[in-house]
Amino acid sequence: MTNKSNEYGYIGASPTQSSSANTGPSCCSTAGGGTGGSGVVILRYPNTFTITDDLASLTMSTATDGSDKVTTVTAGTGTVSFG
Repeated sequence: MTNKSNEYGYIGASPTQSSSANTGPSCCSTAGGGTGGSGVVILRYPNTFTITDDLASLTMSTATDGSDKVTTVTAGTGTVSFG
């Protein structure tokens, strides 16, 4: 699959496809994601959304950049939801 960019980041692997360590984007879909590799995950999304760590198992921090939020996930295994 060819990586494509949009205004909020990159869309890489399909929503159910796993990625290898440090190979780039894993998923960007509400359809459910695949397993990510080691490293850091950075999510950029409109500031009208709130991110939730569904299992309270991730180490993440969120900052505001203009009209967007940027969340960095540095450790853990789990899923997030946007509301």
